[in-house]
Amino acid sequence: MKNILIKITFIVLSLSMYYEALSDSKTINGNLFVTTTTTVTTTAVTVRDCDGNVIRTIPATSNSYSKQSAIPSSGQTIRFKVYRKDPSGNTYLYQDDVSINSIGYNVSNGSYSYTLSNALLVNSRYNYLVRVYFSTDTYATMLEEQEFSISSASAIMPVGTVISYVGNNGNVSTLEGGGWFKCDGRAISTLTLNLTADEITAFVNVVGSNLPDLRGVFLRGLDDARGYDDDAGTRTGGEGTTGVRSFQTCLIQAHGHTGTAAADGNHDHGGNTGSASRDYSHSTTSNLSGGGSADVANNTFNDNHTHSIPSSGTHTHSLTINSEGGLETRPENIAVYYLIRGR
Repeated sequence: MKNILIKITFIVLSLSMYYEALSDSKTINGNLFVTTTTTVTTTAVTVRDCDGNVIRTIPATSNSYSKQSAIPSSGQTIRFKVYRKDPSGNTYLYQDDVSINSIGYNVSNGSYSYTLSNALLVNSRYNYLVRVYFSTDTYATMLEEQEFSISSASAIMPVGTVISYVGNNGNVSTLEGGGWFKCDGRAISTLTLNLTADEITAFVNVVGSNLPDLRGVFLRGLDDARGYDDDAGTRTGGEGTTGVRSFQTCLIQAHGHTGTAAADGNHDHGGNTGSASRDYSHSTTSNLSGGGSADVANNTFNDNHTHSIPSSGTHTHSLTINSEGGLETRPENIAVYYLIRGR
């Protein structure tokens, strides 16, 4: 008979959190989870036939299963240790030990909110570090380390920042846990797995109700009345219709093409001339020997006449314009993912 032994091998406390620039709100929001790993072990099983002969042996197995859930609220303490980063290294400033029950902890989903506040946190060109520990193991294990800034020139990129990313497709979805989302046009209201309700509202206030859909398109700096975007009035869907995030369809600037007309071969145009008559006369005067003169002849001529060539009729010539190019107009390029910061 197969025996099954179930062992709870270890419990790992994990802290999934992110930080806002303290120059804005000095508030840390996150989620506290416990990961329970269960190991199921089976002993080896020998299979025999009716005569007791061994047919086969099923080897022992050991499989582990992990389950993540919000930690129960039972008065645990979270320790936040704050350091300043400066040229000489990380300088310890202070620590806060707070009860899990005092940080708005929601036991159903593990969310909490805590505000760092201390006279040692000042506007500085140096960044800060916060390290998070838990009383469950007497603060022995650092669960999280995060760098932040409270400088007016914050090193933390604001919500709505777009970056290009050349990592493989399988890596893109993992970045959403850190607040970076693929620019694929999704409704921001659907990002509840990685954004709280307040974060969704803040994100929508910055970029609108949907993530920008930047798949397959190039980015262009907003003209902002400079005059380089001659067709700015054709833009749609952005702030104020033609502003930031607006879309513009493809277009080829007006230009000329060279071409040749097909030769029609040797040919002539038929015609005829009308007949022309020519009347002429001669006038001669002769001197007489006895004096005086006499007209011998008086001739005149008229040389006016016409020629007519009939029309060759209506005809056409074919014109060939040389074709160039492919399916689209584009510069040399490399494909990337565009990601946007959502929190």
